[in-house]
Amino acid sequence: MKIQSIFENDYYINHKIEILDFCKQAFEEKSEPSHVNMWDNDWENNPATLPYLLYESNRFINNNGDMFLILNDNNEILAMSGVNLSDFDPNVALGGVRTWLNKDMRGKFVIGRYLLPMQLKWAKDHNLKIIALTFNDYNKRLIPYFKRSGFGIEKKRNTDSMFYNGQFHVEFPVNINYVKQWVIYHKIDESYEPNWENIKFYK
Repeated sequence: MKIQSIFENDYYINHKIEILDFCKQAFEEKSEPSHVNMWDNDWENNPATLPYLLYESNRFINNNGDMFLILNDNNEILAMSGVNLSDFDPNVALGGVRTWLNKDMRGKFVIGRYLLPMQLKWAKDHNLKIIALTFNDYNKRLIPYFKRSGFGIEKKRNTDSMFYNGQFHVEFPVNINYVKQWVIYHKIDESYEPNWENIKFYK
């Protein structure tokens, strides 16, 4: 499989039609709660949509973040997933942002094997200390997928892999972008701990 970073090789400029088509197709998968954020016919004015974030905001450009794509040999988009700086701590990156996989890519460890290592590398290259994954109430069922190695337990794994030195989690929900989120995270700098209490979610 090919891995491309759209903001490093101008993929997003030269292949905007393909990216928008991918978002439209994702939107049609109504059984997935996150489909609503993949498309809107008026996406240029809808900050909740992925096309808006890609083309109307600065979330994934310059040193703010990046969006990674998996392409097949025909250059068709199979998966997308972003990483960006958090707005609550300059030492924290948020990974797995707006992740979407085509149906035939699911259950094949695509996220952990390909996308998250690229995002971890991005965070390291930008001298960040933490990279976190966040989950809404509707998809926090996915957290156990990332827990298989156990929280905070050292694992002799490839240092290019996310959670190679253990997984950590925040015991309570937090408020990120005005949304209740659940967080698990990887420590790049094992001595650093964000002040999660500062963004604790309150009803």
